[in-house]
Amino acid sequence: MNTGIVRGNRVESNDFSGVTNLESLATGSGSLVYDLDWIAYTPTVTAQTGTITTVSVATNAAFRRQGTAIQWRAFVKITTNGTGAGAIKVSLPASGKSITNGGSVAGRENAITGLSVAGYFSDFTAQIFFYDNTYPGGNGREFALSGLYERVAA
Repeated sequence: MNTGIVRGNRVESNDFSGVTNLESLATGSGSLVYDLDWIAYTPTVTAQTGTITTVSVATNAAFRRQGTAIQWRAFVKITTNGTGAGAIKVSLPASGKSITNGGSVAGRENAITGLSVAGYFSDFTAQIFFYDNTYPGGNGREFALSGLYERVAA
């Protein structure tokens, strides 16, 4: 159940249990939602080109909303890369809404290379590359990712 304090056009809360995506947080025109707790969601992970054969996302994929800013995190494991190439694409919880230009992704490949990854938000996905803009995917690679983007009404 969503609970909180309503002050004018702002809702403040840290209890959004049962909410699985941002659309469930709709509070009307001009409203702002502040959620201090992380809300879990299950993203889809694909490659920019080709197909990642076996991929998993740990249960810590989550987001929290602070006004129009969305703080996001995910842990992605590629068991078998297959023909995946270009960028790793991780879906965001704000489908169906506009994401403004800007925002960035930071992270690290933890299992094999230890290299930094970076990326940006576009088309309702986080697009991930190694620090030198090369494809980070590969067999057995694991990524800890986080970022911040702005969500606006469609």
